[in-house]
Amino acid sequence: MATNQTLDYDALVVGGGIAGLQAALDLADQDYRVAIVERDASIGGKMIRLSKVFPTLDCASCITTPKMAAAAHHPNITLYTYAEVRAIGAAAAGPKDIVETIAEAGAAAMEAAVYLARKQPRRQAAA
Repeated sequence: MATNQTLDYDALVVGGGIAGLQAALDLADQDYRVAIVERDASIGGKMIRLSKVFPTLDCASCITTPKMAAAAHHPNITLYTYAEVRAIGAAAAGPKDIVETIAEAGAAAMEAAVYLARKQPRRQAAA
């Protein structure tokens, strides 16, 4: 039986690779609620499959794994793996609201209202 659920996020990151993880962590650390949509079974992207990275020849998984763990355990980040964005449309609530339809493999479609623009930050910067 299909069920729909409306979820509220401040930002949507499409892709759980190294760039998507860093973007999500940067936003979440600023107290924004972030949803990451990844089409594969796990986050990490192509970088997690590499052995070393140029120019330092550092271990790729040594760089990526801490970001994966930080994103997975961050209270402001929600991960959707085996998922894809099927449609984007304007919400009735206003021009700054965007409705994302996320379809998880083997699950029903969910609509997440993503508020990409905010008039005021959630947390005041230290003076």
